[in-house]
Amino acid sequence: MNQRRSILGPEAPEPDRFLEIIETAGEFIRERAVPIIFGVIALILAVVLGVWWSNQRQNARVDQYAALYSAGIAIQNAAGSDDEKLAEAVAALEKAKDAPETAFLKAKASLLQEDGAEEAAEQFLQTAAKDGAPRGLFAQVNYGIALEKAGRLDEALAALEDSQLDKFKGEAGYESALTEAQTARARIHKTKGDYEAALAAHQRVADRYIASRNRAIDQAASQLVQKTRLLLETREVESSAESVADAYRDLSAWAAQEAQKPESERRGMRDSSRLLKEIEKYLSDIASAKRLEAEGKHLSAIYTLDIVAQLGIRVFSPNRNDYQRALHSIAEIHHIQKE
Repeated sequence: MNQRRSILGPEAPEPDRFLEIIETAGEFIRERAVPIIFGVIALILAVVLGVWWSNQRQNARVDQYAALYSAGIAIQNAAGSDDEKLAEAVAALEKAKDAPETAFLKAKASLLQEDGAEEAAEQFLQTAAKDGAPRGLFAQVNYGIALEKAGRLDEALAALEDSQLDKFKGEAGYESALTEAQTARARIHKTKGDYEAALAAHQRVADRYIASRNRAIDQAASQLVQKTRLLLETREVESSAESVADAYRDLSAWAAQEAQKPESERRGMRDSSRLLKEIEKYLSDIASAKRLEAEGKHLSAIYTLDIVAQLGIRVFSPNRNDYQRALHSIAEIHHIQKE
């Protein structure tokens, strides 16, 4: 068999491309060894410094929020301008100068000082103008309270109008801030001797509590009905329950039928038993509240309904304490008017 031969002799083997690339790379590195080493060192330093700076910033934020928390607690517990806690708060705020919450807390500290109302009003006004909820929202309310403390009562009433809070409607804290504003307006009207306006402001707080509580109770009822219908649907049982009483009827009937089966064939008894107890508690509390109200035990009835409401919405404003304070103030003003 003839073999093809080159006129130059046997053919040279094909070069190994991988080894060729490695060799070329080696030559490149040898020629530029010093700058490459410095480049690698620079890269490592950049990474290390980046990690260090990130950790420093995180630590600074932790220290900042710790200072803000300490200041907030100190302000909340400070009894007045001579209280050591107020000095603690001011010192803590110096450690969190750049935090967005600092201006608000400084204004709160100023408000506690004997002659700090005017300064606090200016600080709160600036925060209310530039910040959103919740800081801007509560800054607006505290602006009105600072004006009240400064003796600028008409300006305070204007600052605490519901319309001043409208831009925050639907934001977190709105209902709570509205309650605080309405309570402050009632207090200012009373100071001015305008008892009818004070009564109206307190009554608005009381009415809002009733409305909020009733919405929460309705939500609790709706949740119980939906849970019942869902449980029964998973057991292929139709339920047209529209009320808690309907839900209790349908769930009790199904549970009774299921209990007739051999124990090994029963399904969902634990879930149904737990849900029946929830419904029974709801119905019992509603009945107790009606009975207490009929017996003239108004505060006990309020407390019982408040427990039911928290099954639907755990936190709502005005809350029961706001309501009771409003009722107490209304009674107090009625007593003054009779004198």
